[in-house]
Amino acid sequence: MTASITVRNFFDEEETIVHLNVQLYQTNGKTYYFPDFQATEQFLMQDDFEQLYICIELEEPLEWLSMEKSSKAGRMIKDAAKDAKLYLHIMRLSDEIEMRRTFAPFMEEVAPVADRLKCGFDDLMFFQGCSPKTVQIFCDDLPNTRKKIFYMAPLFNINVGQVICGASFYLEDFFMSRYENLHKYNMAVKPRRFCFPIQPSVKKFSCSVSLDFIISDGFYQNVFEEMSTSLPNLEELILEGICCNIKTQQDIKSLVPVIVKQIFGIAEYAHTVTLMNYCISFCHTLKPAVTRSFASEFAKTSLEVMIADDENEQDMIIIHKNVKFLISLDWRITW
Repeated sequence: MTASITVRNFFDEEETIVHLNVQLYQTNGKTYYFPDFQATEQFLMQDDFEQLYICIELEEPLEWLSMEKSSKAGRMIKDAAKDAKLYLHIMRLSDEIEMRRTFAPFMEEVAPVADRLKCGFDDLMFFQGCSPKTVQIFCDDLPNTRKKIFYMAPLFNINVGQVICGASFYLEDFFMSRYENLHKYNMAVKPRRFCFPIQPSVKKFSCSVSLDFIISDGFYQNVFEEMSTSLPNLEELILEGICCNIKTQQDIKSLVPVIVKQIFGIAEYAHTVTLMNYCISFCHTLKPAVTRSFASEFAKTSLEVMIADDENEQDMIIIHKNVKFLISLDWRITW
């Protein structure tokens, strides 16, 4: 049996009521609302669960929650998950210091036994030294308000095998991220105060990649040197491209060479198996110019490009050393 427990603030006219939303799967699919942790504890003692999902969504402090109750609730969940896989999802947790302080004992009990973790960078402080199988970072910020580098560093203090970052972390975030590699480059770059720690347990890492900005020579050489230092046992890198839009002839001239240079840099310096998907959208009237420009730019490199045509798009498949790229040219867009 699988149980899902959601701790969430519900607003009921005049007061805030905290419900524990308990959902049973593989049985009758019913949902139960319990008023407190004691009732939930009695419920959990009735069955042995194979999987236990805990979802936290608290935007306001809980006046009734003390550190003692927080610790007791954590022990309850930990005991219920002794023979089950525990999936912990922190959708939202109040940033108020007192709220986090009183919630910390709950995390101290639950975090070490979590099999899978999903949270934001702000919540990683609860999981330092823990050993989940998978950590997934979600981001609800706008792209131009992404977290600074010092928020990302705690991710590398978690002994995890697979990390899924999505739009929360970009490949470029590895650039100049450690002190010891700076001396190799004659660049007037101030060392970052917060460097990524070394985490040997990570085998698979997934993050976003943007190819539409100008890079300096040696950019990806440094990126992958930094990555190989921070993640020395990485076996697979998965890059999810942020879609690039080409709207004008000028965009073709300015963006296509930049994109191809980035692709070549990744292909040349990636030190582990690397898979990347990237989409480039443009109006169908620009198709001839776009395809000619890419063919011309790739001809200047040592990369071999295989073409797969469809009615509304063209896929460029690039395999080089241990790297495989799928670049989709999509001309269904109308501006």
